[in-house]
Amino acid sequence: MCKEFDVEGWKYPATRLDIERFAAQLNPKAYATMLLETLNIGGGKAFGLNIADRIALKNPSLFNVPEWLIIPFGEDGSVLERFLKMLTVNFVNQQRFMVRSSALHEDWMSPLSGEHESKIAFGQPELLRFTREVIATSGAAVVQDYVVGVGIVVDIGYSKLLKKTVVRVASGRPTNVGGRTVYTSATWDNEAQVSVYDTNGEMLVPFHEMGMDDVRAKLPELVRELVKAVKDIGIDFGVQLELIINPNMIKHGAKWNIVQIRPSPGTLRGAGGVLLQSKGKLICTTGKVSKASVAEANLVKDPAENFSSQKPWIALWVNDLSKYNCLFQIDNANAHGACGHLSDFTLITNSAHGTSLNLPREDLEIVLQGSLMMIIPRKAFFLLRSKLRKEDSVRVCMLSDGLIGQLYLLSNEDTE
Repeated sequence: MCKEFDVEGWKYPATRLDIERFAAQLNPKAYATMLLETLNIGGGKAFGLNIADRIALKNPSLFNVPEWLIIPFGEDGSVLERFLKMLTVNFVNQQRFMVRSSALHEDWMSPLSGEHESKIAFGQPELLRFTREVIATSGAAVVQDYVVGVGIVVDIGYSKLLKKTVVRVASGRPTNVGGRTVYTSATWDNEAQVSVYDTNGEMLVPFHEMGMDDVRAKLPELVRELVKAVKDIGIDFGVQLELIINPNMIKHGAKWNIVQIRPSPGTLRGAGGVLLQSKGKLICTTGKVSKASVAEANLVKDPAENFSSQKPWIALWVNDLSKYNCLFQIDNANAHGACGHLSDFTLITNSAHGTSLNLPREDLEIVLQGSLMMIIPRKAFFLLRSKLRKEDSVRVCMLSDGLIGQLYLLSNEDTE
């Protein structure tokens, strides 16, 4: 029996019939026809934005969906410029636009997340060019009003490790570029921070580092109201949402802008086939994991050049991988027997949405399939470093259900 918000509750690959059945169960019932028409005309991204509109209506004082329009399948390129000028006239931001792919299979039929890069267009000429590029590859596109702020990825799903529904929040951050503030998004920023809440907004796993006190203070309310709104429209499987908010405008009543919703992507799945059996001493719980998996082995510190002859083994990365080719280093370690990777800083993923470090998707997928990666708090990290200095061997067990990771320190008795 599926748990509420089971990350595998939506079955991939999904068919048109699956989507029709899903649409029929949403509230209100008359909504299904309009939703399916949106899919036919504008593809998966538009389908999700239509659902986002329904979620926002459940609490319009808290949520907003930025104005959006569909560039439908089969749109004649010769009239595209006139079409865009006519339909974007109601946008708040007339100088910047988000151009997003919206293939028929995208998000709702395919488990891939962040399959195509969203583009920010400055002005109508660039909007026209980017839209043509997007529809050339995906057939349809969505043009959305640009919103200034940090990008936040929210995963609502049942954690098999914690045995409850959790809400994992990965947040972008403000950065300084040439003396001006530039906001990042958890869809691509490798230094995005991650925390985990229960459905009542109680924090289960804190951010490693956060800042943005105004945003952090609002997250419990966001979690509670978002879960309630998603349930109210009739969704009972795991979902992933992308939101944007301007930290500087929270004191002035800024709303959470919902820009995407989809079923839990493929990177969160697979825990059903993994035996998540705890043993040893639990030293930390984290929300930064690469996939659902288990890894148990001795630790090897910084195995860039010195691989262990005992296979399998788990890498403890002390030096910052971003200083050299992290994809090569991790892939090379995997090829020499690594079954897991631990660090207190960025590896190559931060949220279950999109890719990072501008890696080609096919290369990233190979690395993600090869081993379990987990970012742990510094207290746990320094404990392991200290033990490696004092002891001949240190053995650990990494458990991950895709949403949550737990790290156990093993004694001789635990390995027998």
